[in-house]
Order: sequence, then C-alpha cells, then structure tokens
Amino acid sequence: MKKFYLTLMAVLVAAGAALAGEPVEMQSALIKAQPFHGMQAAKAAPAVQTPSGEKKTYTVSMNASQGWGESELTGLAYDLYFDGNTVYITNMFLPALKSDVVIKGTVSGNTITIPTGEFYCNDSYYNEPLYVKRFLTDSMCVDSTDAPIVWTIKGDTIVDVDERGCMALCKADGSLDCYLDDAVFEPFTLVAATPPANATIKYYHCYMNYTFEENESNYVVTVARDGNDVYVKHLVGNNGHGSFEGGYVPDAWLKGTIDSDGDIHLTSGQYLGVDAKGYHLFFTTCYLSESYEFVAITDDFVLEYDTEKDQYSTRNWALTMQGQSPCYYYQEPVLYPFEYMAAKPATPEMPENHGLVDYYDWMGEYWFIFNIPMTDTVGNFIDPDSMTYSVFVDDNIFTFNPDPYKLFDEPTSEIPYFKTDWDMILSTPSCGETHHSVTLFQTGFKKLGVQSYYLVKGEKKASDIMWYYLEDTGVEETDAVTKQVLSEEDYDLAGRRVSELGQGIFIHKVTYTDGTTSTYKRIVK
Repeated sequence: MKKFYLTLMAVLVAAGAALAGEPVEMQSALIKAQPFHGMQAAKAAPAVQTPSGEKKTYTVSMNASQGWGESELTGLAYDLYFDGNTVYITNMFLPALKSDVVIKGTVSGNTITIPTGEFYCNDSYYNEPLYVKRFLTDSMCVDSTDAPIVWTIKGDTIVDVDERGCMALCKADGSLDCYLDDAVFEPFTLVAATPPANATIKYYHCYMNYTFEENESNYVVTVARDGNDVYVKHLVGNNGHGSFEGGYVPDAWLKGTIDSDGDIHLTSGQYLGVDAKGYHLFFTTCYLSESYEFVAITDDFVLEYDTEKDQYSTRNWALTMQGQSPCYYYQEPVLYPFEYMAAKPATPEMPENHGLVDYYDWMGEYWFIFNIPMTDTVGNFIDPDSMTYSVFVDDNIFTFNPDPYKLFDEPTSEIPYFKTDWDMILSTPSCGETHHSVTLFQTGFKKLGVQSYYLVKGEKKASDIMWYYLEDTGVEETDAVTKQVLSEEDYDLAGRRVSELGQGIFIHKVTYTDGTTSTYKRIVK
C-alpha cells in the first residue's frame, strides 16, 4: 500500500493546558504564552472516564488549527452519550490526541454547554497536563474568563454557532496548542458488513506489485461465501503501515455478490468502520487521472475468478477514504489460495547494502536493523499477522519495558510482526517489505540476535536465531552469522525438564550444531 495524500491536513499535536489571566494576543502566527493562575502542572486523572446513557454516533466536520494555519477536517467519527440533562463527548480532540478521554457537558433545551478550565489529559510525549479552554477566533486570543463553550441542537444535528469562540486545548503556562472551530455533528447510521456465522470460509494470499515504487505487498485475505453473497476481509490491509496511521480497519468486511462465472463484485462506497485516527473509513473503486490524482468512482470493484487455479485477479484500483479524503490506494491485487499450516519460519536476515547497526554516539543508542521474511524455510508464504519476533542481547532475550518503549503497557519480550510506534523506536515494514528496526538504549554487548515465531491453530514454530556479532569496541560491524539450532528444551526453576509450559517462570535452553548453548528466561502468564 501507499499512502497518497490528495489534501493537506494540519497535524494536531496533543498539548495544551489551562489558562487564566489576561487574553493572550496572537503575534506572527504564534500565541504568546502567559500563565493562568489556578491550573497546576501536575499529572491528574480526567474527571470523567466512563460515559453513560444513550449512545449516538456522528460524522463531524470542522476547521482545525495549531496556530500555523487552518485546515478543514471531514468524516471524523464521534460518539456522544445522552443521560438525562448530561452529555458525554468522547475523544473530542481526535485525530490530535489518541486517548480515551471524555468531556462532560449539560443539555438544556436545544443548548449543549461545556465548561472550560477542566483538565483533559496528560500529553503522552511530554507528560504535560492539558486543559479545555475557549479560544476567541475574532481576536485570536484565549478567553481569560471561565466562559463555557456553547453548541446548538438543530433537529438531529449539533452545531457550533459561537461566532466569537471555539473549543481549544491549552497548557498551564498559558500557551495555546490547537483549536477546533465551526464543528458540525451529523447523525451517522451506517453499519459495516458482517458475514453470517454459517458462511463458508476460504483464505487467500493477496499479492500486489506497485508500478510506481517497484515493491510488493503480501497479506492474507479471508473470503466468506453464503449462497451468492460473498464477504471479503482484509482486502484493504495495513500491511505494515501501522494501525496508528489510520486508513485501515483490521476486521472490516466488504460485501458483494458472485456471478455465474465465479467473479466477485464488490460495491464501491462501502463503509468499513472507524480507523485508529478516529475517521469513518470507506472503500471505493478509483482510477488514476492524467494529472496523477486518484478519482473515486461508483463502478463495482470486480475480482475475476480463474477456475483452474482457484485464484482471483483484477485490473481495478481501489481507495480507502477517511471521510472525503483519500488515504491508501490498492493496485490490481491478485489472490492465490492459502492454507494455514504449522511451518518453521525462515531465519531472519541482515538487509543488503544497508548500515547494519548504526551507532549514535550522541545518544548512546544502537539502531538494530534486520529482515524477517514472510516465508517458511522452503520459501512458502506465511501470514505475517500470525508472526512475532524476539530480540536477543548477547545470550539473553531482550525485554521491552514501558519506559522507554511507550507503546507497551507491560514488559514484553515477543513483538507482533507489524508492531510500531510514532517515535520509530520500533519500526515495521511498509508496502510488503520485511525490514524491521529496533532502537536499543544500552551499550556494551558483543552480539545481537533475532528469532521469529509463527503461531497457527495453537502450534508455535520458531525460526533459527540470526546472530550479529560486534567487535570488542562494540561499534564496528562484522558479518551476520546464523547458528543452526540442534535442540530446544525448557526447565523449571528447580532444574527439572518440562514438556508443557504452564503459568510461571521457566529457563529455555537452546543447543546449536556447533556445540554452543544459550539460555534465557521465559515468563508464561
């Protein structure tokens, strides 16, 4: 897949805190920071964490700004909960801030009132407290009072009709981060397709080759058939872009029909669900214009069936749309029959013509780069979504702790194939490439290793460990060396060999064909 931006959207960075005092004037497109009394720059918990009442889903358009210019956002998904005279608004500052935060307001007649000065959450990067304030768009300053934010209910639609102000996030030091203006909430009732429980399931290996970049994409597609109705899952897969980027709903199904030739017809414009950035996501057929822009069309997306080979192919292109904004495009996929079978993954490799381990002296870090093939030891494709991997430092399996690896909530030693984060501390492949990178915040080791795993129907197979040896300096590169595994055994803490791992701590011993061994601790929860 390729992320293809056709419209410019302002990046809303999560920050902001409360303000009190005199208005802060806009100068040179920046908000002058002055502290407001009464707001403490200390970590706190949001006043409301669990909404209650009747849930209503909306599609929202608004103008958003971080102070350097304004951009129109469309197709955002918001859930509002109405409980008597109280309303709860979830994730108001998506896509700026990814957190399960709830804003509480009151309903009186056709008016929704939202108090200001309330703590919103802590910024995930700087851990600074963020507060909801009212920003005066006519004078480009933060409202120094505690005047609330007011929206109007017009039938089934909710509108921000405040001509002078709008909702904003601000910091405790008086600086403004972003504001959301002219918000319009319209009811949204579309539901993504779901196959019936008795549908017949088949799996296919989806392959796409990109003319523009000469790279490929590989993942598994599920086809469920119920008579002449057919459902296709993962045809528009993330394949390494990382779900945090949006443009992808992992479990979304597309509904279509099968004709007398076995061809699958998928209706253009189908709803997929809500992606990680908070957008309503749609699937549509498209074509590439002479000006190299992708244009959505209403024609069916047709997968032509080859009876002899039991495979599908198409000349069509497709887009995923975040509201009205194109996101990812998909070029002429081919679907080959695929079966989930236990298989030993191919040994990880070092990328060719690439810096193998880059040493950042000013940071005291290593950037460990390696490839994890999406194949077994005989070259057959295996599902990367069923793969994980571990990193070894010297002879010990490496544990990724929440500090500094913020994408984990608890210590982790086995990483999903496509796990990645905003700071690129863990980086996964894109467009079907197999390279990964891990930032290590330590020095002094003599070798690094990588081992991949493939889990199918409860049976887990491990690859050989790829070892990368460093010279005594710990800086210079040497050739990567692969050691062949002779046997693997597990022991409990009393030294007894065990065949099945229950809950607890075990010692895993690996014996190699050259007579050497390595051991590491394995925790089963």
